[in-house]
Amino acid sequence: MCYRYGQFMCSLQFSAAWAVPVDKEIYYKKSTTLAPKTYTMRFSLWDAETDGSMVWSEEKTINLTGTAIKTLLGDTDHT
Repeated sequence: MCYRYGQFMCSLQFSAAWAVPVDKEIYYKKSTTLAPKTYTMRFSLWDAETDGSMVWSEEKTINLTGTAIKTLLGDTDHT
């Protein structure tokens, strides 16, 4: 009886995990030596380290006020 209850609770937990929506945004932070001002930057993901194909990109206007680039990637339409 205890085994069946554990099996049921385990399957219930896995079902709930599958129901969670996928987060399509990621926080990005990178130190830089760029001067504080507004920049247009292109972020991209590639399917290989060399000779790969671009699978995602996003161009954003970043208002740099300190020594780090901080932005949320995936919050705009991408190509």
